[in-house]
Amino acid sequence: MSSHTTLLTSWEEVHEGGFVRISVSGEKHLAAVVNAVVANYEKWTGRQTPTAEQLDELTGFKVTVLVSGENAFGGGQVKAEEGRIFRGTRGIAILPKGKTKNGHTLANVLDVFEGYGHTGDLGELVEQAKSHVPKLKPLTRERFAELPRPDLSTDQSPPCTLAVYGSYPTPVGIAPASLFVFTEYEPEDDIVDGMLYVSPEYGTSEHGSQYGSQMLSMNVGEVVDFEPISFREAIKLDDDYDESIARVLRGALPAMVA
Repeated sequence: MSSHTTLLTSWEEVHEGGFVRISVSGEKHLAAVVNAVVANYEKWTGRQTPTAEQLDELTGFKVTVLVSGENAFGGGQVKAEEGRIFRGTRGIAILPKGKTKNGHTLANVLDVFEGYGHTGDLGELVEQAKSHVPKLKPLTRERFAELPRPDLSTDQSPPCTLAVYGSYPTPVGIAPASLFVFTEYEPEDDIVDGMLYVSPEYGTSEHGSQYGSQMLSMNVGEVVDFEPISFREAIKLDDDYDESIARVLRGALPAMVA
């Protein structure tokens, strides 16, 4: 019996024309969910991320840990693992439940419960964190093409009818849980225009443009059930970033978050 359980992953079986396709590195819209949950697990669950010192104090104890990481092909995942904490040559390590050798160093620990049998508890916490993320589906170039083209005869911007959520590269790092709302698309230049909301530690939320091809290369997804908003509403920023996200997404977030 395996000592670990995958609770969240960017893998997905995609059925196309009678065939099943699996992206070994993960689907981009699911990677967006994993990245957001990992980055905000502590904030969204109220659980404190254990420090190295706290893990060291559990040396010799049986535990159930929650860790984030990647598979061999770079696909993101979050898993629970049962085992016994010990001091390894490279730091705090875990000997998987049921084994007498082949322990491994612990890294990227999000949470820990003392004792075995807490995979269900950790699964509930992961779902709690995931409930702060809107439901996503793959973003496509065809979806950009459904946006209106720029109208140079007016200064009025059309409403924002497309929302895209995920990981956005900034000069200081990848910003998970970022949100774009788009108004129009210029296919000749492959430019999509709208508003970007990004957590303050990564930069400033602002109006701007992106290349469609650049968006399609990111770990992002289209927000399902997004209710269009006016551009005037989109550019109105709240004092709190999370409040802006909740206000703009409205019905696209689960009721327990709204």
